[in-house]
Amino acid sequence: MIFERKVIRKIFGPIYYRQTNEWRKLHNVELQGLFQRPNIVREIAKRKLSWAGHAWRKRGTLVKWVIEEEPNGKRPNLT
Repeated sequence: MIFERKVIRKIFGPIYYRQTNEWRKLHNVELQGLFQRPNIVREIAKRKLSWAGHAWRKRGTLVKWVIEEEPNGKRPNLT
C-alpha cells in the first residue's frame, strides 16, 4: 500500500497551495479521491466481517462452537 501511494504521488505530482503560495504533497485522502479505487484495507476488513457473519449463521460449525463455548483442550471430533 505504501508503494502504491508513492507511485500515485509521482504520477499526480505535488499541488500548488494558493493560500500559502507553496507546493505541497497530496494527502492520502486526496490521492484516493483522484485515483478512484477502493481502499484495500477497508475492503479486506469488510470481507472478513462478511465471512465471520456467514460462519456465525451456519449451524454446527467449529467457528460457532469456539465462539459460543470457549473450549479448553483438544479440538472436538465433529464427524
